[in-house]
Amino acid sequence: MSVDTIVLHVMAGTLAGTDAWFSSKKSGVSTHYGIGYNGELHQYVDESDTAYHAGSLVTNRRSIGIEHEGKHPDWPTGYWIPNYQQLAKSHALVVDILQRYRLDASHVFGHGEVANKPTCPGPGLNMMQYKQVVTNMLLQASRPKDSLKDKEATNADSISLVFGIGATTDPMVMEVNLEIRIGNKTYKTNIKDVKFEEEE
Repeated sequence: MSVDTIVLHVMAGTLAGTDAWFSSKKSGVSTHYGIGYNGELHQYVDESDTAYHAGSLVTNRRSIGIEHEGKHPDWPTGYWIPNYQQLAKSHALVVDILQRYRLDASHVFGHGEVANKPTCPGPGLNMMQYKQVVTNMLLQASRPKDSLKDKEATNADSISLVFGIGATTDPMVMEVNLEIRIGNKTYKTNIKDVKFEEEE
């Protein structure tokens, strides 16, 4: 079964404790990745293999599970609050997975959204905001590598002006034709009845 889901979790303890728990045959559970408080990334199960993390065999077979270190002295007791390093690593990992499997952010879920686990990952992670950041990163990654600044510089190098003045029946009134060429595009304008006045 191909991967079409990413499930986010919070660890019940520290990254080191989770490393030890997943390496034990007694645990009966597993996940693909774990992300520490300082952005450390650990892989427990290869993406091509099934990890038992979502509470449903069907979901497990079609998903990739990502755990986040959920216990740290800097956090108030009660629920997980991710910091910048942890979120940045999580966003980057999720974007990488979505790109490789050609998915979008709608395929990312908190554990509580696919199973009866309301405290996982808990209120400390705003899933709507998380998905929006991931969506923005995917859009940014899909844009051409040439930056807007580079494009502006290229266009500026290829700007040319063609300025012409046409006579009318009145010698003090002229017709002005302006042609602007920017890259391979041409813009034309015509200004009629331009009056010239002599200064006294």
